Amino acid sequence: MKRQWTSEEAWNWYNSRPYINGCNFLSGFLKRNDLYLPDKHEEALRIVGKEVALAAEVGLNSFRMHLPPKDIWEAAPERTEAYFEDFLTLCDSYGIDIMPVLFSDCLPSCFSGEDVVGVLPEDDPANWPSSEAYVLAFAKRYKDDPRISVWNIWNEAGNSKRNKDMLSLPFIKRLFELLRETDVSQPLTCEAWGLYKQVEGRYNFEAGLDPMEKEICDLSDVITFHYYGDLLHTKAYFKYLMKQYDRPLINTEWHHRPWGSFIPSHLPLFKKYNIGSYFFGFVHGPAPEFDIAKVWEWISHDDRIDTKLWMHGIFHADFTPYDQDDVDALMEMKEILQKENEEKFGKKA
Repeated sequence: MKRQWTSEEAWNWYNSRPYINGCNFLSGFLKRNDLYLPDKHEEALRIVGKEVALAAEVGLNSFRMHLPPKDIWEAAPERTEAYFEDFLTLCDSYGIDIMPVLFSDCLPSCFSGEDVVGVLPEDDPANWPSSEAYVLAFAKRYKDDPRISVWNIWNEAGNSKRNKDMLSLPFIKRLFELLRETDVSQPLTCEAWGLYKQVEGRYNFEAGLDPMEKEICDLSDVITFHYYGDLLHTKAYFKYLMKQYDRPLINTEWHHRPWGSFIPSHLPLFKKYNIGSYFFGFVHGPAPEFDIAKVWEWISHDDRIDTKLWMHGIFHADFTPYDQDDVDALMEMKEILQKENEEKFGKKA
């Protein structure tokens, strides 16, 4: 659509599809680039296929994940797009669609807690044309493809000390324009990022969104947010967002055991309030880039939390569960959604 969706249009889209029950997908066995390298793609697809099958087995129907890295696409556009198509086809064969993330402010310094402002090429408008070309290659190809659920314009805008000067906002606005000019049929979103409020003990959500959050939520067709906190504060946060926006809500990052965000408690809550869900992490394997079970360095010495708990992740590398209660809760939700979808869409849904 060449303009922002109305509230009614957003709700019609949301209510016409199954409830979003997904996760942020990071393979436990692969580096991010492996799927898109010619000498590794075939084996990577075979390996990741087992994780996709497991996700479907426990009832997940959507993945949130980054597009192929821009530098790899620039080196071999057609091949990279073909490899992404292979993965998309694999997911679709298990009834899983994709929410692609285009860019991110979640840079390496945010995990270490370094007091530095992250830098991105897109801070310089001179670099925008190459980034626009990258986005357009995928937007034009998948603008009407039902395997793409939502376009996530930017991950955690304002992270990595970039919030004060809203460094990413100019290009975020340009990307909203670009995808609307392309007339994509899927909704656009850029999430409110509640994590720093939680860390700073800012639980008075009624005080309002920060300027960056308000700008990006006001641009969005559907409202997405991140929050890793306990049940009561999670509820307070999304109830505030509900009052501000008469649009569907989707929590695109949650699940953090040391901070009290659990599958058995939070997933039923999101379903009760019709809030879409993408918890963070799935299989904790030997992939070297990001240990989803280990707490971030900057909270590793916080004696108020149990840092021995897995932070994220549902399964060990051999696909046995870290906590059987998590799997039980997922299977219960799967059964609920199967019945709901049969009633709503018929037995073939």
